[in-house]
Amino acid sequence: MKRPSPGTLTGRVWDLVDELTEFAGQMARRKDVVAAAVEEGLNPKTANTQYGHWKRANYPVVKAVATSPPEEDEPDRHWARLLKNGFTYGADWVLENGNPTLDRPAPAEPGVYVFVLEDSAVYVGVTRRPLAARMADYRRGPVGQRTSSRIKALIASHLADGHSIRVLFAVPGQSEWNGLPVEIAAGLEAGLISDLLPAWNIKGTFL
Repeated sequence: MKRPSPGTLTGRVWDLVDELTEFAGQMARRKDVVAAAVEEGLNPKTANTQYGHWKRANYPVVKAVATSPPEEDEPDRHWARLLKNGFTYGADWVLENGNPTLDRPAPAEPGVYVFVLEDSAVYVGVTRRPLAARMADYRRGPVGQRTSSRIKALIASHLADGHSIRVLFAVPGQSEWNGLPVEIAAGLEAGLISDLLPAWNIKGTFL
């Protein structure tokens, strides 16, 4: 992602993120950038989207490399570990009319997904449907799908508080054992939940 041209509306949003980041001594929060942009008469949706572009251009690479050891007896939930072992960065969640929305398309294949709050993996899921369709469930929070509704509420709450939430994807396909089919994705999800004990998976355990 290239920096927008100086003097453009999108370029001004990037300038605001730079200014607020320098002032705070750490990455500016999304809600502060949007508020500052609105004060200048900029569209909040534009500010929200450009904040995500700025962060991908300036922040994730540094955070993915600059890992720190986990606390003693704590699982290593840093998202860089997942990237190192085959997951790909997919998108950021943003709020659009109060609903969580990905700022770029999700894969059309089935697979495993991990939600990352700031730097830490907090939820692991698997789907046999296209990952794009499963992500859409978290936007809608369908009635009757308790897990989708619960996770949607968590995503929306943290985004409203200015936290960043991204999603990582893995599309491992299938294998076989003694001529029998093996779903690698299902096993990967179970293994990650057991290993990471992510907070948003009920009680952090595999149920």
